[in-house]
Amino acid sequence: FMNAEDALRQPLPRLFTGKPIAETVGRAPPIKRRFHGNLGHWDHFEKLASEFFVKAETTSALKRCNRVPISVAPNIKELNSNTHMVREKVQVGAEITLSGRFFANALATVIDIVETLASDDHGDGCADPEFLPRRFSFGDSWIIDQKHRVQGHEPDVILKLPSASGHRVRLVGELKFCVTVNLSDMVNEVKGPEEQTSTFRDILGQIVDYMCARRLKYGFLSNYEQTVFLKVDQGSDDNPCLYFSDVI
Repeated sequence: FMNAEDALRQPLPRLFTGKPIAETVGRAPPIKRRFHGNLGHWDHFEKLASEFFVKAETTSALKRCNRVPISVAPNIKELNSNTHMVREKVQVGAEITLSGRFFANALATVIDIVETLASDDHGDGCADPEFLPRRFSFGDSWIIDQKHRVQGHEPDVILKLPSASGHRVRLVGELKFCVTVNLSDMVNEVKGPEEQTSTFRDILGQIVDYMCARRLKYGFLSNYEQTVFLKVDQGSDDNPCLYFSDVI
């Protein structure tokens, strides 16, 4: 099996997409909301993520649960090379199926890891109650309490935490189809001289609308194979800027 640290280091299973265009959609949906605001490169995102991974609270939690299984290890293929735990079996032809695989392979694993590290039920000793949330949910926009939904705003991914008023949305994400949207190319383009006309701005408008509607600082875009994290910074001169990370 894999423990929490093993699972964190494990890449996502490679999607089974079949032959592009012949067995997938051939083009991305039309762009309805283009982002025209200030853009900046979040060039230290990777450093921040690495620092969190090695901070004392993280290493202590991982060590405490290093004998607790999170999922099956890849070497199960030595026993059965045909199981879906070794390679993807669901063929992906469009964003709707990609979304299902992202929720199953990425977000469900994050929930497993965090809930394990935050629980006193397993591992050696007690969990730090201030370090990680014991309860949270990933889901689509419909998991938001009805009275707190924003009309016309339906993010693909919501991170929801309990709060005194019911639940609080802390993060939103949008998913794109990997055959029709190449985030790596878009990020490289927006870093260059054609920043104002880059196609990356075309797909930012929607997610930025979702972030601003809920006054969220963080969001992300992903096509499963590539993920870009986003941060809104209001700035000291009330001149907001959207920062984007390198592709993960």
